[in-house]
Amino acid sequence: LVGYWNFESVLTNGTVFDNSSYGNDGILYNHSTNKTVTGMRGSALSFYDSSANTSIVIPDSSSLDITGALTISVWIYPESTAALQQKGIVTKSSVTSDGYSMIFDGINCATNSISVKYGGSTKGNTCTGADVITLNEWNHVVYTSDATSNSYIYVNGVQKGTTAHDPFVQGVND
Repeated sequence: LVGYWNFESVLTNGTVFDNSSYGNDGILYNHSTNKTVTGMRGSALSFYDSSANTSIVIPDSSSLDITGALTISVWIYPESTAALQQKGIVTKSSVTSDGYSMIFDGINCATNSISVKYGGSTKGNTCTGADVITLNEWNHVVYTSDATSNSYIYVNGVQKGTTAHDPFVQGVND
């Protein structure tokens, strides 16, 4: 476990603590206020703000440069559709390098789907079908890759996407 952000302790200066042993703390970006809300368990952060590109920025750390099997697990509560747009959930990349990202997608896959990309545009993209995410409800989304040939996306415990891919090699320093 290289990162665990439960949002129980977000400081007024915007610091979001990583509860793993790696200390990958982040800072709220483009948040006018600390938007802590009731989550699935305890607290959550609301990123619903149509006027700003809100996010948590976590400084580069070698612990996040995944070179083997990868699992990303998140709870999301989308309040609006992802038709003809993409809403980032988790991203580890830069403009010029490979990386990985989980997106609430309405462009590359289908409306209200989940897309996970890795290795930039050259390696792989795993998609779910359309409308697998329920609006105005908590959805548990998990992506897992065995690092050699298969990736899977689960929504609320049910497999919704799979793809075969090249071996996962990650070395992003951004």
